Amino acid sequence: MNLNTFAFILSVIGIFLLLGLSPFSVISTIKSRRQKDEISKSMAEIVKEAKAEKKEGYLTKLFRETKDVLRIMNKTATFNFLLILSIIFFIIGVCAALLVNNIFLIPVLAIGLSLAPFYYIKFTEGRFLKLLNEELETSLGVITTSYQRGNNTFIGAVEENLPYLMPPVCYVFESFIYNVKHVTPNTKEALELMKRRLSNLIFCEWVDAVILCQDNHNLKPTLMPIVRKLSDLRSVDIEMENIMYPPLYEYICMVLLTIGIVPILYMINKDWFNLLVGTVLGKALITICAATIFVSATFVIKHVKPITYQNTKGD
Repeated sequence: MNLNTFAFILSVIGIFLLLGLSPFSVISTIKSRRQKDEISKSMAEIVKEAKAEKKEGYLTKLFRETKDVLRIMNKTATFNFLLILSIIFFIIGVCAALLVNNIFLIPVLAIGLSLAPFYYIKFTEGRFLKLLNEELETSLGVITTSYQRGNNTFIGAVEENLPYLMPPVCYVFESFIYNVKHVTPNTKEALELMKRRLSNLIFCEWVDAVILCQDNHNLKPTLMPIVRKLSDLRSVDIEMENIMYPPLYEYICMVLLTIGIVPILYMINKDWFNLLVGTVLGKALITICAATIFVSATFVIKHVKPITYQNTKGD
């Protein structure tokens, strides 16, 4: 059975190579077919679908959240690479299950490993957003200080401090300066465009305050209290790390112990090891453990989230 499966995988790869296909072309073909299906729908069907409440699927939500994180990181092109990496990990999962001769483990390893690249991006989201908040605090602080000094304009304040800003915040303000000088001379319109570059409520609130300052310069003192919210957010984030990360470390230790029990059994008692990996019950237990690891990882990533500012004006 192993040889047949390997032959099937090699045949699929050979067909792709002979036809000159790539994962990108397959994905684009599927998208074009879906667009044609959407066009062929009647107006009544379109209205009915628009009124119906659609629940976002798990994979759709995972892909959307991954794209949002990559957009904030200014790495949107990486998503296609993640798709290819997911396909490779899917094949690795199938081959690994076949190598240990465990049919039950095939779907678990294939699905779990194929989602691993997206889980990794979501797991690193917390650290990136923490660094983003720290850089926002520094950048908005120095720009606000320059803006409040004398009769300095906001454009002048940004240009004065632009060499000292760090990515990804510097890209946002560089785009703002480019828009003002080469696209639109309207500062308010350029500020509105800049506000969409970062999904950060404090940053959006600060930009809205800057827009108001364009008509009334007496509102400049309202900018610094908004920047201080980032300092408060950083303090709360440090406190939450002491609460969230110890359980995360315990989870990682438990996963390592669960995986490590197999080689430990091999060294301690080979009869027990053979019962675990050679019987149907043992293979089922290994599959349940692997599924538990992957499912629990989704909950861990879901709950280990960065602290974000919530606007409660509408409450």
